[in-house]
Amino acid sequence: MASSSNENERDPDAVRTHITPTLQTALAIAISSGSAGRNRFVRELLEKMTPQDLVVVVDNHGRTALFEAVWIDNMEGAKMLVSKNSELPNVVDESGMTPLHSAAMFGFREMVLYLMELTSEDILLDDDAGAYLLCLLTRSEMYGEYFFLFFDRLW
Repeated sequence: MASSSNENERDPDAVRTHITPTLQTALAIAISSGSAGRNRFVRELLEKMTPQDLVVVVDNHGRTALFEAVWIDNMEGAKMLVSKNSELPNVVDESGMTPLHSAAMFGFREMVLYLMELTSEDILLDDDAGAYLLCLLTRSEMYGEYFFLFFDRLW
């Protein structure tokens, strides 16, 4: 992947610009790339963004770049995003799903465990979101993690 430095010097808002019909940004595409150098490029892009950018720059379904990292189980990328803005795991898309829901849907156990520690209890205990999460975890045969989380965090 090419460096983002030259483009950013010409247009400082380039890192926040939607570049696909589904309103993805360079960050979303880079973090979901299969390229070996993707996370180096992601790091460069993150240096040019504010923590708030990571929450407000979303695709056409209201999803942040963290969703993209989760979908391909890019743990390093997910950790880079969360270190820039710790609220990202709590951002819901237009259907009320969090990145944790996506990780559970795809059965990415390590990602589920990581995001469970970061996702707000308000989301986990919400009747609809919590119940749906339990269904997704059960389908992925990870329902035990859900119960251990509650015993550890709530009692």
